[in-house]
Amino acid sequence: MDAPHDDAIVAVAHAPAPCACCILSQKLLRELADNLDDNDLQGSIVSTHLETKKLREIRATNINLTVQARGQYQGQHQPDVSSAKRLRTGFTGPKATAAALRPEVFIYDCRGRTYLPGKPVDASHFKPPHKTVFDTTTKVDQFYALLGRAAIYNRDMDYVSSVHYGVKFSNAFWQGTQMVYGDGDGKLFNPFYAAPDVIAHELTHGVTQYESGLAYDGEAGGLNESISDVFGAVFNQWLNGWDVTNAKSWLLGQGLIAGGSVTLRNGRVCTTLRNMLDPTDQHALSPQPDNTSNIRGDEDPHELSGIPNKAFALYACSNGGQAWGDSIKVWYATCTNRHMRPDCTFQEFAQFTMTSAAMLAPKSTTALKNAWNTVGVKV
Repeated sequence: MDAPHDDAIVAVAHAPAPCACCILSQKLLRELADNLDDNDLQGSIVSTHLETKKLREIRATNINLTVQARGQYQGQHQPDVSSAKRLRTGFTGPKATAAALRPEVFIYDCRGRTYLPGKPVDASHFKPPHKTVFDTTTKVDQFYALLGRAAIYNRDMDYVSSVHYGVKFSNAFWQGTQMVYGDGDGKLFNPFYAAPDVIAHELTHGVTQYESGLAYDGEAGGLNESISDVFGAVFNQWLNGWDVTNAKSWLLGQGLIAGGSVTLRNGRVCTTLRNMLDPTDQHALSPQPDNTSNIRGDEDPHELSGIPNKAFALYACSNGGQAWGDSIKVWYATCTNRHMRPDCTFQEFAQFTMTSAAMLAPKSTTALKNAWNTVGVKV
């Protein structure tokens, strides 16, 4: 397999500074370690927790550079055509036309180490993990193309993914320029590339990094995680042909828990990572508040994401049919409107979605307003 082409290298050079966004939060990993009876399993989760903590510190160190680089990179794009107008009129820009070259997908193998990207793997030597990541990433790119997007940075930047990161590493993360997948421990978690929505979730952190540079704390952090949850879930629906009435449509991380369920020390039986339609679901590894009135003030971004997650799920269910129609187009237009600040609040984001809906799906604005009001965000 050849190295990524020059355009990809240029795109990386101008892209925001790296920030590691993981599918499992540091807080959740700490709580899992405290609620497991298996000593070996505890050890692998603690090891993952420490590695995730290191990755989060890297993100915190680079957050200011991320915002600065984003401003420089955005200057290369036409500012006079809003994303909502592009979706409504069919204008997607020169890089997103049917004739444009789509990006390539490159796979690397860390072979149990934590050095990135690892050893390049040619397609002729793909093993199941390599092929799974290659195929799913290609499908995510096709999903983005439906929205008029050319890959992560909207410049045909190549996708780079590394598998077999670390030993029994139970996480997946967007490193800032590439995707990284751990193999899980085999007892609690399966390999993290096994869940298609996890792959789409983490790749969408790259889109957010470029488009809005959302911070990773407070409500902005909750939005950062929620946007990835929304696009991960809708990608999974599109991939499987599920409509909004299918109960599986709103469960995140399906196939991630080994054996389908895990019983924690406190007796709670968990079968999924998060539930967008019911964030308080006690069968989720990470129950979340589903209304702003339930915010305590010490939540992790992964917890706060439950509020905008539920708003989107309610909105999509009200629209009916397939969430990859008007519902996701409204969210995509909002996430790419170039008006969101890194410290965007729930209320500000909700108002942006109302503006997008008025342009793209005006008959759905009442349903959208009701969805936001249900989770305690007044618009």
